[in-house]
Amino acid sequence: MIITTENPLPKVYYETLGLKEKQLWHISKVKEWHNEDVTGIITSLSKEILDLSTFENLKWVATPTTGHDHLDMDRINEKEIKIISLQGESEFLSGVWATAEHTMALIFALAKNIIQNQKLTEKHGWERAYKSIELAGKNLLIIGNGRVGKQVRFLAEGLEMYVTAIDKDNQSDLARLLWNADFVSIHVNNIKENYRMCNQAFFQAMNPNAFFINTSRGEVVSEPALLTALCSGGIKGAAIDVVCDEHLGTMNDKLFEHARIYGNLIITPHVAGYTSESRAKTDEFLAKKIKDYLILEEFSNAILQRKQG
Repeated sequence: MIITTENPLPKVYYETLGLKEKQLWHISKVKEWHNEDVTGIITSLSKEILDLSTFENLKWVATPTTGHDHLDMDRINEKEIKIISLQGESEFLSGVWATAEHTMALIFALAKNIIQNQKLTEKHGWERAYKSIELAGKNLLIIGNGRVGKQVRFLAEGLEMYVTAIDKDNQSDLARLLWNADFVSIHVNNIKENYRMCNQAFFQAMNPNAFFINTSRGEVVSEPALLTALCSGGIKGAAIDVVCDEHLGTMNDKLFEHARIYGNLIITPHVAGYTSESRAKTDEFLAKKIKDYLILEEFSNAILQRKQG
């Protein structure tokens, strides 16, 4: 039995896997006594980590994401459950520009004071209270020169920004680069080595007139240090699409409170990669990966049964 947390699940999964709706159930409709029949789960990003402990015969979990931090990795590793995802699919992901575009949208929003001006007009104000800046000629520091970092660089250079891109491991001159940057954009993986890499010392090294952008993972940023920098004038502003512990439901209320009250912090709910086009491409790609896995499993089982026979 295959189940899903998605409601509704895109039709491409039914079509590619050759399943009818009654053959692919939503998790909420699966009774406890059917749990042992579940062999596969199609899931996605959620506010809570999906508990897999009740599915004793689970063989695989599919998710249209590159990260796995929303999955029950302890259970997956313990039971050697197969993960079918976008992780490592560099050729496919090279054609997905959603996160890079969202990063540039956040840079524009900060530079042009979009949020502050919107709030002003909502109060029937019609005045030039917030002077914006031009991006041409500004210095952009990209930390994390992978797929998204390279895409952001391409877009930023098209606006005649001066771009410096470095990898996380190449930070010998980081303090100077941070001080000279007008914008700092983070594009690193959520691994142990990157945990809270953007800490108090990091923000203290930034120019007070600079902006900070993070569309990677919330865990790479020390949120108390970010709040201190925003409140003290250590940096001019920030825009983030991710926060710490967003899948555990224990997000930092002080961060959201600051964004509500002040105009120097923009928060979007992890939607950088969530566009109509990217999701359609991803669902089609993931459905084919699931089909290929199931065909391989069926073939392997047939060979095993023949040997045993």
